[in-house]
Amino acid sequence: MSLSYVEQVPSTSATHPPVSLADLLVEPQGQEPIRGEIFGQERLEAHARQLAAACTLEAPRCQNSPLLRRFAENARSLVDAHARIVADEPRRREGRDLDAEWLADNYHIVEDVLREIRQDLPRGYDQELPKLSAGPGRGYPRVYAMALSLVTHADSEIDEARVVRYVQAFQDITPLTIGELWALPTMLRLVLIENLRRLADKMLWGWDERRRAEEWVGRAVEPAQAGAPEGTPPGRIAPEASFQTLTDPFVVRLLQLLRDHGPAIATLERLERELEKSGVDANEILRREHRRQAANQISVGNCVISLRLLSALDWNDFFERISVVEAFLRDDPAAMHALQDFTTRDRYRRVVENVARGSDTDELTVARRVVSLAREALEQGKPGAQRHVG
Repeated sequence: MSLSYVEQVPSTSATHPPVSLADLLVEPQGQEPIRGEIFGQERLEAHARQLAAACTLEAPRCQNSPLLRRFAENARSLVDAHARIVADEPRRREGRDLDAEWLADNYHIVEDVLREIRQDLPRGYDQELPKLSAGPGRGYPRVYAMALSLVTHADSEIDEARVVRYVQAFQDITPLTIGELWALPTMLRLVLIENLRRLADKMLWGWDERRRAEEWVGRAVEPAQAGAPEGTPPGRIAPEASFQTLTDPFVVRLLQLLRDHGPAIATLERLERELEKSGVDANEILRREHRRQAANQISVGNCVISLRLLSALDWNDFFERISVVEAFLRDDPAAMHALQDFTTRDRYRRVVENVARGSDTDELTVARRVVSLAREALEQGKPGAQRHVG
């Protein structure tokens, strides 16, 4: 099951001029929903290659990123949002927005993911991960930037095939480390939780703005009615009432309420004049607010579905299909590596990781050297154990 709101753009050539990271990555701690132009598969892969080329890394050193602190903020915000949805249920259940329904009905999935992330993201978890040295994600792990970019241009609709092809395209330019590949599922969950937090904040902000409109009408109508001469038609609005800040959800709700008060024509006209000063008309605001609500509802649904799917994937199998280091080790001259069990292969990969971390070389170079040494042993007729990458 998947949800789609924005039409996919036509695929383009994979060849693009170099672009900066600022042009490719959204703000990791912004307020707007994580949603950009929706890419088809070829365009998405081309974007992955651009991102890989644009990522510049800090010098290797043990340091934490803002991930843990931001995750704690997002978790608290989602808990508060759910509590408010539940508290608001008696009043809004019949006409509640679809995004609130998704969060209310599937909050157990969100709770499970929050618990998984807390287990998989202990303090110091990301110290060894390569960090970006520039752009909106400066100080964040490179693999988080990759997850953020994928979610942005897929409108939070994540599936295994899309992740595999995106990572493969990224690695056409630069291989990811063993640690980065193992961190990818957690990074995808972190980005989806980040997006859910932003979408929930927008939903609650819309509620507050609509409630503000209701309170405005209540304050304006009641005084006008209280002092009105006998026989005055109901629904007159106090002429001195100020509109204050005109946000889209405030205006939409205000229009609905004023039209319910049939005789409030003068107030409607005054509202339209205020809007004209901003260069917009009421119909455009109505269309814009409906588009925003529809897009956010789709994104919330996609986030929930993707979180559920990520928990069902076999990440051991994913890693071995996508790891460049694993691909080199499988070129074992003794043809034994691929026949061993996962635990043994994983032990070998950890050795490669540790050797690279303790030297001035990278994991891929270590893997190449291991295979080269085994091949030399085979050519020189050395004992069988030396012909094997183990």
